[in-house]
Amino acid sequence: MAEAPLGQIDARLKEIDALLFKADPGQISIGPAKRSKVESEAESILTLLSNGLAKDRKLDPRTVYDMRQNLRQADYIVAVTQRDLELRPEANPERDAIVGAVFKWLDDGTKARAGIASELASIYSYMFVEQPKQIKKMDAPQATRKGLLRRNCEFERHLQY
Repeated sequence: MAEAPLGQIDARLKEIDALLFKADPGQISIGPAKRSKVESEAESILTLLSNGLAKDRKLDPRTVYDMRQNLRQADYIVAVTQRDLELRPEANPERDAIVGAVFKWLDDGTKARAGIASELASIYSYMFVEQPKQIKKMDAPQATRKGLLRRNCEFERHLQY
């Protein structure tokens, strides 16, 4: 049986993340059993992808795993921000100032990840109808928005064959 190319594996992970994001704010409904199954699939895919890239590029699998997980979490923040703009397109100087500060903190590392997640949760909590849930925290304390974007480009290049 032939293995799927890493790009296809990564595409499936992105599909799962999009599904889970739509479930969090109630755009679609998935039950606990399906959610658990999909989350398990995502974890398996992330491990497979990390091991494949690490082997191909002679990198530590944990480093690749952590990098991709940070990108998934950054993508989640982007998706939440985009959804907020769809639901509340009107200007809101107070909210916009907080969002701007959050991205500044991500960029320069002046605020801890837990503080950033808390700020985002205070803005976006209205979207999460099924359960009170904070925005997912990013693990790497030194990662910045620019760094995440740069690493995302590098990661995407690794998927090119």
